Amino acid sequence: ECEVFLARLPQPPPTIAALWAIHRTRLWLQQGDLLAAARWAESLSVTDEVELACFQQLTLVRLRLAQVQQQPSSAWVEEATATLAAALATAEQNEWLTQQIEGLLLQSLLQQATNQPKLAMTTLLHTLTLAHPANYVRTIVDLGKPMAELIGQVQAQGMLLDYCRQLLAAFPPSALSVLSPPSATLQHAELVEPISPREGEVLHLLALGK
Repeated sequence: ECEVFLARLPQPPPTIAALWAIHRTRLWLQQGDLLAAARWAESLSVTDEVELACFQQLTLVRLRLAQVQQQPSSAWVEEATATLAAALATAEQNEWLTQQIEGLLLQSLLQQATNQPKLAMTTLLHTLTLAHPANYVRTIVDLGKPMAELIGQVQAQGMLLDYCRQLLAAFPPSALSVLSPPSATLQHAELVEPISPREGEVLHLLALGK
């Protein structure tokens, strides 16, 4: 509907046209149409508007990540890493929470895709600590199976159990096929041995990246 509307305009505003192109590309990625999304990247013209440019960068990272997950490439990893660093720096400088959370989620998936499981877990735990108070769900769930797998690992460690359960319940069944059923212990108790207050403090600091 947006495409039809813009086609009727003699000259669509550049910002609106660029924003529409980003959302269209994200839908292509959700549908698994990497070729269409890649065509957007090839014709990408970086905008001078800071927030829109950050949105473009995060979308480009989503594309490169999807491509790396399908066919590993050091060039795509390097581009995604550099682009993500720039987007996160902008988001942090402007205190844009949503963009920070999206960027960190993508960072954890990129670390997972490049065989850095411990780093991916640390990044995700930090991200969920930021996302939990504002109850982010869709931003996380839309990242599909790889994200469901990482959240399942956080849950298996007994961390942020209520939030992890809420998130996993929001994933479609197809995204949860990679997960093992939770153990009886995790279903009935948060931890086999309760952590001490000091241990809880240390875990919180780790989640904050300390």
